[in-house]
Amino acid sequence: MELLPLLCLCLLTRSGITSAQLNRPTVITVEEGTDVMLPCSLSTKENIEFKLFEWRKVLQKDEGLKEVFLYDGGIHYNNGLDGQSEEFKGRVSHFPDELKHGNASIIIRNTKISDSGEYTCYFPRLQSPQKFNIKLVVDPILKDRRRKNIPGQPLIVEQDSDVVLPCSLSTKENTEKKLFDWKKVAQKDDGLKEVFLYDGGSHYNNGLDGQSEEFKGRVSHFPDELKHGNASIIIRNTTLVDSGVYTCAFPRLQPPHTFYIELVVVPVLKDRSGENIPGVASKPSITSLKATKDWSLLRCKVHGNPKPEVKWQDSDGNKRNAEEPQVTEKRGLFYITLNANVTKSDLYRCVATQETISHQISAETDVHISGEGAEKTSGSTVITVEGGTDVMLPCSLSTKENIEFKLFDWRKVAQKDDGLKEVFLYDGGSHYNNGLDGQSEEFKGRVSHFQDELKHGNASIIIRNTKTSDSGEYTCYFPNLQPRQIFYIELVAEPKENITVEEDSDVMLPCSLSNKNIESELFDWKTLPQKDERRKEVFMYNDGIHYNNDYRSTGQSEEFKGRVSHFQDELKHGNASIIIRNTKMSDSGEYTCDFPRLQPPQIFYIKLVVGPKNITVEGGTDVVLPCSLSTKENITSKLFDWRKDAQKDDGLKEVFLYDSGIHYNNGRGGQSEEFKGRVSHFPDELKHGNASIIIRNTKISDSGEYTCYFPRLRPPQTFYIELVVEPIVITVKEDSDVVLPCSLSTKDITSKVYDWKKVAQKDDCQKEVFYYNGGIDHKNCFPGQVSHFPDELKHGNASIIFRNAKVTDSGVYTCDFPNLQPRNMYTIKLVVDGVLKDRSDENIPAPKPSVTIRKTEDGVLLQCKVHGTPKPKVEWQDIAGTILTAEELQVSEREGRFYITLTAAVTRAHFYRCVATQKTIKHQISTWIYVKAYSSGPQTHPSDQNLRKVMIGVAVGVLAEFLFF
Repeated sequence: MELLPLLCLCLLTRSGITSAQLNRPTVITVEEGTDVMLPCSLSTKENIEFKLFEWRKVLQKDEGLKEVFLYDGGIHYNNGLDGQSEEFKGRVSHFPDELKHGNASIIIRNTKISDSGEYTCYFPRLQSPQKFNIKLVVDPILKDRRRKNIPGQPLIVEQDSDVVLPCSLSTKENTEKKLFDWKKVAQKDDGLKEVFLYDGGSHYNNGLDGQSEEFKGRVSHFPDELKHGNASIIIRNTTLVDSGVYTCAFPRLQPPHTFYIELVVVPVLKDRSGENIPGVASKPSITSLKATKDWSLLRCKVHGNPKPEVKWQDSDGNKRNAEEPQVTEKRGLFYITLNANVTKSDLYRCVATQETISHQISAETDVHISGEGAEKTSGSTVITVEGGTDVMLPCSLSTKENIEFKLFDWRKVAQKDDGLKEVFLYDGGSHYNNGLDGQSEEFKGRVSHFQDELKHGNASIIIRNTKTSDSGEYTCYFPNLQPRQIFYIELVAEPKENITVEEDSDVMLPCSLSNKNIESELFDWKTLPQKDERRKEVFMYNDGIHYNNDYRSTGQSEEFKGRVSHFQDELKHGNASIIIRNTKMSDSGEYTCDFPRLQPPQIFYIKLVVGPKNITVEGGTDVVLPCSLSTKENITSKLFDWRKDAQKDDGLKEVFLYDSGIHYNNGRGGQSEEFKGRVSHFPDELKHGNASIIIRNTKISDSGEYTCYFPRLRPPQTFYIELVVEPIVITVKEDSDVVLPCSLSTKDITSKVYDWKKVAQKDDCQKEVFYYNGGIDHKNCFPGQVSHFPDELKHGNASIIFRNAKVTDSGVYTCDFPNLQPRNMYTIKLVVDGVLKDRSDENIPAPKPSVTIRKTEDGVLLQCKVHGTPKPKVEWQDIAGTILTAEELQVSEREGRFYITLTAAVTRAHFYRCVATQKTIKHQISTWIYVKAYSSGPQTHPSDQNLRKVMIGVAVGVLAEFLFF
């Protein structure tokens, strides 16, 4: 049996799979007469049911351009459109159900040699037209491809896109009642994966078990294509780990068929901030260090690990000259500062790239250089308003000249997470409110000018119903004046009210009209749209009808259903407040309470912040406990105090105290002993109101509730965080060796005492594992299985190694330094996963199966007998591991044991084995047998030595056949 993996490795190595460059077209090779799928999918996965896409065969030396398939909003060559080239008529179709996923793939049936060539799939009407190239090679020679049908070039796709893995029978026989099995071949650092199994209508997507976790919900087949022998599958949202060799096997065909496809998923550079990748660079921070009328010095700061490559670009994507980057390394991260001097007005972008983790992120800033001819007014006027109110942004020429026939343009400057916005454009009487196009969507219908004031040089505007998202810097620009002039206004639109709650608590959002009965009015609660989602319907009331009594039951956003209610008795007092129950962190955001029918209409704004209820980390790791003021005011000169609340068996603990620059790490006394040297704050973040701290090398005893308290603010503020520190979890396979880590930083423990114990479990008492007493003596309670590392003691390393770990070794272990001040204890959870193996020598009551063979008129009957408890699962397999069809199990039970007989009929000479498996005790045992051609009479299995000789002969024969034919 050991030869089988070697044989498989030889076959795969011989197949000659190589990588291809990404810029080449995807190459698909098929046999003449088979069906082939040409893949084409948009990476955005947008619905293309109402789009246009066109498949063409590229012009070749001896023939012209060919029209293959055209789809236009539901109309195509197969339902009435004209124009398809004659040779493709009746042979090409698309996948209607896949259009909504952006999939424009087609299938060409009964391929011919003349179909060979390059094909394009073109989307001409997209915002940015897209074209995909596929090269089809139709091989005229019929080959046995059961082992060697791996294409010369792999199928290459970009990460996060969808890909079709083709698999079709050349006979085109109906496979609706057949079995086919897609697997991903085992790799060096990963096992065999179950991708998709179809068995006569049952498959992984409608109830079958066994699919590998990473493919669940991502793989589907094409039901309408089964009748044409097409077993192709589609894998959605491909990841880098999807790369590898896949097999599409029809094990029950005679002879069995297996097809091979190599998939290569290449990484794409994109913003991966939301993927929880350690060290991923955050959005760059851009500041203007200094500006004159001729130039502006821009600074970009970014940090991450691996080290980001940072560069400046202009609006056309051209790289700008910059100073030498300043690079420092702190806490495992690279901090990079890159300065660039620019001399032209433009939109500039700082781009940070971490190629090894395929991450790229950027920030933009809009720069106006007054020396180009525009005269900049001194400083920026700052205007602060409450959200929901109207605001006037002033802009007047000091000359007071008539500007009725002039041009002026109001813009909102690009910010860190948003681009340049067009607010209001006036051009000699034409403007956004009387026909001009180009205004940014969020300002439509909310901005107007003062027509009567234009003759006095006044270009001021009014913005109605301000939102917090309106905050930012605005410019009022006269480009045609001599000299040109720019005015700057900073607008701060603050939420009317901020409410902060913990997750899972209930919260009331207030909204009241003074002295007005609103029982017969309409009011509507909504969330303001956030960066990555649309506006949501929270609660609507209309003259007694609302979401909780079936009004517009389909209108309320799903996440608020059953959680929001109003105060019926308060309506007569003008109170439209609501209560949201069981708040979630996703509820955080800005809410509006709108009375659209009042004259004038009224809108109230409330900002809700739902903080995390608890933070869970693994022992030994570092953890950040967050604490930030929503006002983001500078707290460099403030006082804040972190404490751990008293617990049942422990008092109040002083964690970290900061008072105007003085704290526990620079001389102040009072910190609790167990937190000394392990807690620090973030000095650079104080100016942003961030009082978060980091606790290093967390212990189980750090678990508890922490408070971050600002006693001198008005009013004082307190934040609550629940920290849960769980044991380090180490998982290993049975019979492997495992190191249980335990180290003291910068301490020689050669002369110290430490003690390893296994914590008592429900059915077992506490066990002494390993005891070390300063080198004088040490006690090993698992001799031959547990040992320490004597040479590592001088480095503070008290780790131990467990050899040949057993399932019974699973449990929680403690590494205790009882004599240290303060006492140190580390906790590790060990999980030993049992493996299926022959456990006959472990006194397991399931002996080796007994097998016999008997000739019949049609072939040979194989009979296997086995007994044991728990009840063994018994099956016959061939040399490839394929399960044979067998008769009904014969099962009887005697004296607490199950006696099982399984019979299977075979018709060819080969190796077969009977396998007995007892999964609950991780036991598996088998007996091999070789069936000679037309065997007669009872026959037992050959000896292991003879079996090995025969198997070597078979393997050599197969390899010889493969290599020379």
